[in-house]
Amino acid sequence: MKSKNIIILFLSLLFTIPVIAEKRIYIVYGKDNETELPHEDYFCYDYRRDWTRIEIWAQNMSGPGDVAEGGFWGEPWRCYWTNGPFSSFGFQFAIKPGYQVDFSQVTGDWYLHLAIQPELEANKPIEIAFVDALGESYEVTIPGSLLPEGWQWNEIEIGMYEFADLGLDFAKNGLIKPATDAQIYFRVGGVEKCESSTSRIGLDDVYLTDYNPEPESSAGLDETKQNLAYLIQGNGLLKVVNNPGNGFSIFNENGVEVKRTNENIVSVSELPSGFYFVKTKGQVIKFLKK
Repeated sequence: MKSKNIIILFLSLLFTIPVIAEKRIYIVYGKDNETELPHEDYFCYDYRRDWTRIEIWAQNMSGPGDVAEGGFWGEPWRCYWTNGPFSSFGFQFAIKPGYQVDFSQVTGDWYLHLAIQPELEANKPIEIAFVDALGESYEVTIPGSLLPEGWQWNEIEIGMYEFADLGLDFAKNGLIKPATDAQIYFRVGGVEKCESSTSRIGLDDVYLTDYNPEPESSAGLDETKQNLAYLIQGNGLLKVVNNPGNGFSIFNENGVEVKRTNENIVSVSELPSGFYFVKTKGQVIKFLKK
C-alpha cells in the first residue's frame, strides 16, 4: 500500500512540473494577420498581425500580393509577383513610428527558420538580413544550391551565433524602434535579377526559435547540405561558414582578385559597392557588397 502511495505521489509531482514550451518569434505565417499561430504547441510572440505598427514592402514586386492555397502548413498564404526581369525581388519588414519590436531575448543559441517558394527563381542565391537598433545590417547569402525546389517549399535554418560572430548583439541592440521614419528590421531578397516578369515568390513560417532543430548540425541543415558554404556580412566584415579549406579569395565582376585571406572572416569595408564572388576550395558564391 505504501509503494502504491509513493507511485501516486510521484505521478502527481510529475504532472505539476511546469513544461517550458519552445519560444518562437513569428515574422511571417500563413495569410498575414488572418491565420492563427500554433499557440497550443509553442509560446509565440507575434510580429505579423498588427498592420498598424508593422508593415511589409515588396521591393521590385507587384503588391499588395494575392492569397494562394497550399502554404507551408497547407494554410492560405500571401505571395507576390515580381516586376522583373530587370531587378531582384525583395521583402522588407518595417516598424512604424511610435511602435517597436523586441528581439532582446534572442541569443546565439537561437535559430532562424524560413520557408520560401521561389518558383522560377529556384537555384538562385537569396539574402536574409536583420537590422538592429543601431541600424547595422547583418546579411546571410544563401547559395542557390540550398533552394533547388522551385514549385515547392524550401526550408532554411540558420544558427544566430553566425550573426553574433560579426557583432550582432540582440541583448544590447534588439529593442528596435524608429525615431522618425519607419525602421526596417528584417529583409529577404534575391541577389540576382529575376528570371521573368511573372515570377512568384512566397514566404511562410518565418520565425526565430530558442529550440535547436538539429543539435549536431552547424546550420540546422540536413546531412547532404551541412558542408555547403554560405556567407554572412555585417559591421564591414565578411564570414564564410562551412569553408572546407583555409581562407578564401574575393573576385570582382571582371574576375580580378581583390582580396585573399587565410582566415574565414575578413574586412570588406574598403571594397566599393557592387557584386563580388567568393571562391573557396569547393565553391564559388556570388554576393552583393552594399
